[in-house]
Amino acid sequence: MSSLQISTLTRTEARLCHAFPTGDLVDLCAGPDDGPDKATSWPRTRDVRAEVIAALLNGSGPDAGGGAGVKLAGVRVVGRLSLAHTQVPYALDFERCYFDDDLDLAEAETRSVRLRGCYLTGLEALRAEIRGEFQVEGCRLGGIGLCATRVFEIEISGITITAPPPESPDPDADSTPPRAAVYGDLLVVDTAMYCHEVVVDGQFRLPGARIGGYLHLDGAGITH
Repeated sequence: MSSLQISTLTRTEARLCHAFPTGDLVDLCAGPDDGPDKATSWPRTRDVRAEVIAALLNGSGPDAGGGAGVKLAGVRVVGRLSLAHTQVPYALDFERCYFDDDLDLAEAETRSVRLRGCYLTGLEALRAEIRGEFQVEGCRLGGIGLCATRVFEIEISGITITAPPPESPDPDADSTPPRAAVYGDLLVVDTAMYCHEVVVDGQFRLPGARIGGYLHLDGAGITH
């Protein structure tokens, strides 16, 4: 059995390590109405360090079988969860979680990635390969980067995506350059891309994208 290269684990992190080999859910939600909008009042016992999650997914945790994965509900992910340039043969499943920084999947190879009812500052999956479903449902986040990403199926529903402001706006410019909330340049989707009840404040870019089935925009609002 491998061991995490982290000196001490909190009780919640130890629960996650125990649940990881079978993909069992670690649920810290206090009730059906307890979501990331209440994260400022959550106790520190609901924190899970991003480095612990990354170590598990990178193979530094207990031996795992085919059903292994990270499945968390109602936790605060502390730190930037970076899985960039790694092979992750496990599923990622987050429900009603608060991320205090970005989720970085750039050039990663993963199985399904599911985010439901979460808050994220941003999600980057540049040139990633997601061999399963990419689901972002009921979340609030500040941008999705899917440039040259390959994924089996995409479902984006019931969410608000707000493009980040320009880093250094030019005070002498006659107009503000367009802001992108969703970067899907050269995106490849093997089956279909569903966007249901989505509010996008900024550009929704899909130049050069290839979708094997269809793109379904149902009740979507794009304000740019």
